[in-house]
Amino acid sequence: DGYLNDKELGDLQKEVFKGNLSKNHIEGLKELLWVKCPEYKEDRYSDSGITFEAFKALQLVFIHKLKI
Repeated sequence: DGYLNDKELGDLQKEVFKGNLSKNHIEGLKELLWVKCPEYKEDRYSDSGITFEAFKALQLVFIHKLKI
């Protein structure tokens, strides 16, 4: 459907990183996206989840943090 919902984010975390995301972690990721990804601001209150563009923005934030 073009969105990653909370369950799908959790499943991705388990599959790729062999770890769990708590509801608080997921909410924290969404808050980070709200700050870093203008596209996500428009859909902030959508129950659909995060878009691919927002997911890419999140990955760029993590990559930048790894370089520091």
